[in-house]
Amino acid sequence: MMLPFGGKQIGITVDSGGFRYIQVKKNKASAANHSMLKLPQGTIVEDQIVDEELLRQEVQRWVHQEKLKGASAILSIPTSQIIIRRMKIGSTKASELRGLVELEVETALRLPFEDPVYDYIPVDSDEESTTVLVYAASRKLIDSYVNVLEEAGVKVKDAEISAFALARAIQAQQFEKLEETMLISLDETQLEIYLFHNGNPVFMRTISLQDPYAMDPFAADHSQGLTPDQIPEITAELSRILSFYQYSIREGASRIVDIIVTGTGEGRMQLFEGLKAAMTEISVRTFDFDAYSDKTSAAGGDGLNPYGIGIGLALQDKTTKRINLLPGSRKDPRRALRIAVTTTLLLAWTAGAAGITYVYLDNQKQIDADLETIHELNAKQAAVQAQLKQLSGTGENPAGAVEAISAAKVDVSKTITAVADVIPQGGLIYSLAYKGEEKLNITIDFKSMDDASVYLGKLRELPFGAASFMQSITAVSYSEESQTVPPRPAPGAPITVTDPAQGDGMVVTPPPAAPPAQVKKVVNTTYRAVYTVAEEAEEGQKGEGANAKQTK
Repeated sequence: MMLPFGGKQIGITVDSGGFRYIQVKKNKASAANHSMLKLPQGTIVEDQIVDEELLRQEVQRWVHQEKLKGASAILSIPTSQIIIRRMKIGSTKASELRGLVELEVETALRLPFEDPVYDYIPVDSDEESTTVLVYAASRKLIDSYVNVLEEAGVKVKDAEISAFALARAIQAQQFEKLEETMLISLDETQLEIYLFHNGNPVFMRTISLQDPYAMDPFAADHSQGLTPDQIPEITAELSRILSFYQYSIREGASRIVDIIVTGTGEGRMQLFEGLKAAMTEISVRTFDFDAYSDKTSAAGGDGLNPYGIGIGLALQDKTTKRINLLPGSRKDPRRALRIAVTTTLLLAWTAGAAGITYVYLDNQKQIDADLETIHELNAKQAAVQAQLKQLSGTGENPAGAVEAISAAKVDVSKTITAVADVIPQGGLIYSLAYKGEEKLNITIDFKSMDDASVYLGKLRELPFGAASFMQSITAVSYSEESQTVPPRPAPGAPITVTDPAQGDGMVVTPPPAAPPAQVKKVVNTTYRAVYTVAEEAEEGQKGEGANAKQTK
């Protein structure tokens, strides 16, 4: 039986609610087949597969029902599992760039997972270096989704970030590049936020819309849109993110000027109206993915809005910029050729040249060891000569030499006191660690993103912190507290009191009765920021703020 797709690719998205697929017609102007697999509650939690066996059974049934076996698919990676890092690489040659990026990621980049899969995009360059954006995710997570789909008969040929796919679907209709743009995707359970600079996502965040204190967070009815309390809370959080982008990521060089709201249900228009009223200096608009529908592809309910990311995945081709996070998708053909040739030669020579090979390898090992020893001795000699040269500048005055050596020492106590004194009120030190003799890594917990930005500015004002920069900031905990708000007491009714001695009546107003107290729930968020405190920026230093000393 022939497939209904005729070799065309489909886009597949995954979230806690289930799997969705969609196919775009050949002219790329409208959507064709599409369907959703709703999963039992608890199968996928926080984008992690919990019940793998149940998921396999459900996906296999869905693939058979929709006749997807043999289809070529592009899979989206959940936004909450993506890490973005900005890196400066000391080369401008395209042939060297990938190897240097891989070296930096494997040796110097700190990620919250052990075995990353990553890709990058060059965003800027000068005469000596290239700045790249690195996008990374957990190889284990991606493999878990890919294995489930491929065991069911779907061929996954690419794994892409949702931000790129969503932007591609919008740009195909509006023909515009996302320059300084906030792109928002809203569904029944969460809000995904993407900040674009020059067409590339530089910041991503996922905000859960479920009540973490509910007995069953999945049982809430979100079909009626956002609650009256959620809209101002979301607006306030988006304002903090905009401030963080302008002052920390872009260091005042630019700001977001355009907001595009996408999503499902009534919440999309509610959020659009709320942002339009609150952010009058920014262009706020909405995008409806029913622009891809026609008479033969009615989706019902929310139309094609739940399939926006899937449409962008299906539109991907060789001409569109993309990030591919499919494990094993990036292969060097020259490396494969070298491996094949080397293997053939070794197999041909093993029988007649075993002894020669052994001697050669043994000698080569000794030569490498000797060369390493020579390099170590040369380095030690250079260090000793540098110290002697510094001491020789003090002449024959021993006291001067002692004073010079003492001046070079770092006063750890004073340094830690200085960085602690400028922490905004409510901030707490989580950890401190020295990196070498001139750099201090410090992790602080804040009550708001604004405090994190203010603290970065304070660090750069310190005599030893001009090149300080923020490595990362993450929302690590949420807590709810109850605040008692005393209502204004109502005055009591006047009464008349008679004096027994004089018989006169006197009007007295008794004290007001104590009304019941009002209790208001407040949700607090703790943000954990990681800083590197340094006086001078090193060549090729990673992250925002690397050139702080020069631009300060």
